[in-house]
Amino acid sequence: MIVAFSNKKNVQQFISENDMRIYRIRCQVLPFLTGFVYLVFRPNLPTILIDAGSGEGSCFSDILAGFETIKTEFEPSFNEKVDIQRIILTHTHIDHFGGVHDLKRLTNAEVWVHVYESRIVCSYNERATVSHQMFKQYLRENGVHPNDIEPILNAFGFLPGRVRSTPVDHVLRGGETIDSMKFLHLPGHSCGHLAILIDNCLFSGDLILSKTLTQIWPETLIPHTGLTHYLYSINQLDELAHHFEKEEKNLVIFPGHEEVIENVVRRIEIIRKSVERRNQSLLDILVRSENGLNIHEISKKMYLTSHINRTFFALCDVGCRVEYLQQNGKITVANYDQLDCMAYPVYLFQNCQ
Repeated sequence: MIVAFSNKKNVQQFISENDMRIYRIRCQVLPFLTGFVYLVFRPNLPTILIDAGSGEGSCFSDILAGFETIKTEFEPSFNEKVDIQRIILTHTHIDHFGGVHDLKRLTNAEVWVHVYESRIVCSYNERATVSHQMFKQYLRENGVHPNDIEPILNAFGFLPGRVRSTPVDHVLRGGETIDSMKFLHLPGHSCGHLAILIDNCLFSGDLILSKTLTQIWPETLIPHTGLTHYLYSINQLDELAHHFEKEEKNLVIFPGHEEVIENVVRRIEIIRKSVERRNQSLLDILVRSENGLNIHEISKKMYLTSHINRTFFALCDVGCRVEYLQQNGKITVANYDQLDCMAYPVYLFQNCQ
């Protein structure tokens, strides 16, 4: 239970009944996206920083300004160069880990991350180059015109040179309990997505947000993502929330974006309905199509966006739903006998149940 909180400028303070002090630092992680990193103080245990921002634009200076606010308003003895001993990454999307190089240089803290995503941190250019080629192939195979592929991927921005590699000090797999922190591997949004449970506070990264559905990727493109993995993780989170209810406690979620979530069970219920609604929307599009549609064509009908930096997100969202609906016998590949001629897969509604 959170028994007190205060707001000061760009920092929110939360205090748990066990005297854990959580500072939620607001930062502009991307030009169009606000995020949060969390500085956590616990009695007689190392101070930790959860996530690192993007390292782009004003993000790093926003975090430093947050440290200054914490010093002047809440923790006069705090010294980030000495006190922060661990930087724990929930996952390695740019807006959560891009600033880790600068923060490690500032604090000399250990960097912790899930083993599945450690190469992105310690060998960024390698992973970005390989992934760029995989993304290119994905767009090519799903109906995007060749002339549009590079502009879409450049707008997406997972490119060599964007982030500086940083040594990883400790890899996690999920299931560990270290210094009263329980690490949960909850994939879907990313392959090695971690949530960190301390007392009744869950630092959830992008697993669950208070207003919007998080981005999901096709598992055929990025292993350990996909809608099946995401729904599994949501179910795990639902079980955790109900466990706290049985103990007459309340699970509080601190996400990487948007607002703190206190009614977790209700939020999960809304998310499940939203997932079902989007899946049904995709099926309705295919029902109205006589000859079937490829993923790019479905994407243009399902998400009417003129922003090129959103195009890849839309294509991947549709891709993960097509993958999931195929797995569940709802759609079929209409032109499977032509794929050896380099045709794009075309999908039709066909309920096999």
